[in-house]
Amino acid sequence: MSIESLAEIAELNALHGVSPEEARLKFFENLNASIIRDYFEKDMACPCDECPLRDSCAESYAECSAFRNWAVKGQYDVATIGKHLRVPKD
Repeated sequence: MSIESLAEIAELNALHGVSPEEARLKFFENLNASIIRDYFEKDMACPCDECPLRDSCAESYAECSAFRNWAVKGQYDVATIGKHLRVPKD
C-alpha cells in the first residue's frame, strides 16, 4: 500500500468520523491478523506442548533451542526440544 493510498484512506475515514488514531489502530490490527494467519498455516506445533520440561520452563522463563526457533521461524528440529535451555536477557 502506498503513502498516497494511506492518505486517501485517512481522508475517507475522517469523512466518516473515524479519528486518525482509530484508523491507524484498525489498519495495524488487520495487517497483524493477516500476518499471523499466514504464519500459523505453515507452523509446526509448539514444541512445549508435549515437553516434560514445560512447567519448569514456564516457572523459570527458560527457553530451549526448539522454542526459540519456533518463535522466530515457526519451525524447529525435534531433537532440539529441551536442549540448550537459557533465560532470555531483558
